[in-house]
Amino acid sequence: MRRTAESVSAGHPDKICDRISDAILDDIIRYDSGEPRVACETMANTGMVIIAGEITTDCYVDIHSIVRRELKNLGYVEDGHSLGFRADDVAVLPSIDEQSPDIAAGVGQEEAGELGAGDQGIMVGYAVRDSEDYMPLSAHLSHKLIKTVQDIRRSDEINYLKPDGKCQVTVEYDPDSRKPRAVTDVVISAQHDEGYLDAWRQDAREIIADVIGEYLAEDPTLHINPAGSFIIGSAKADAGVTGRKIVVDQYGPSVPVGGGAFSGKDPTKVDRSGAYAARYLAKNILHAYPQLHSCQVEISYAIGVAEPVAINFDFEPADVEMPADLDEKILSYIDLSPRGIIDYFNLFRPIYKQYCTYGHFGTVLEDDSSPIPPWEKLDLAREL
Repeated sequence: MRRTAESVSAGHPDKICDRISDAILDDIIRYDSGEPRVACETMANTGMVIIAGEITTDCYVDIHSIVRRELKNLGYVEDGHSLGFRADDVAVLPSIDEQSPDIAAGVGQEEAGELGAGDQGIMVGYAVRDSEDYMPLSAHLSHKLIKTVQDIRRSDEINYLKPDGKCQVTVEYDPDSRKPRAVTDVVISAQHDEGYLDAWRQDAREIIADVIGEYLAEDPTLHINPAGSFIIGSAKADAGVTGRKIVVDQYGPSVPVGGGAFSGKDPTKVDRSGAYAARYLAKNILHAYPQLHSCQVEISYAIGVAEPVAINFDFEPADVEMPADLDEKILSYIDLSPRGIIDYFNLFRPIYKQYCTYGHFGTVLEDDSSPIPPWEKLDLAREL
């Protein structure tokens, strides 16, 4: 059995859009006096960034400045056709409305401080013993690999690389033990200056060997820029849209995705907060019960309703005997209503931009100095 997962760099066009949406969310949360409602979508193409969505807030944020700031931070500052998407030159086109009054009435039907869910959906959380952070190994290594490439680019250790890039990692598993056996295939593409394809292919082999380490098969298949030169990239080559990398943001294609995208959404949207809570539960359950190999948690919500419609657990191996009152025990420690999750993780904070790249789950963070996300902590395991 083989499992494959991909990851993309912070400068990938879709991730540019996720980052801008979360940067706008962070600034609104930072300056709003209460709990704003934000559903912010971004689309990027050659020469323009379009911001659309629904925002209800009592503060003002300068969307034009936020967009240009984030593009500069990502490295989109050079002239010339190699980037074609420069922070100081792009047109920024906002189209923002207030939150729908129908949705606002459902979410805001607050009694004793309660909140209704901002949307319906089934949020999935997952944890597996593949890696030390309980992520599927293919997802963990693909995030780590493309992050390493971008770290090297920013350090100028390799000065011909540009911000756009993506990779995927294929892991072969032992069918009996379900443990990872080896990384058999790696695909990686990175944007580079003209004339540096051969140099990149050589340097990439060393980076792959360093990152994958002992997991790399004796004779792996490596596809390094398999389409050839990658000179023109980012939003000049492909339009970017918020939320288009939702599988990258979670666990890879072997785990179901039940809800919507994360970026640009305030935490009353259970697409985001419910998925964070589900990951937290799956990881803590797995840590608490060493006889399990993996744990999947599903939490279902109805729009405007505070309490989950259903909570479901799937364990591997399926024949492991688990406490019959596990759900009651969990609910005695964490309230899975939107208000309960927001308060438990303190989610109305400007924290989201730092977690929107290299997956929202696991411990591969864009900035190594960033704290571990609250939904990645193992503080519930001892209670279970």
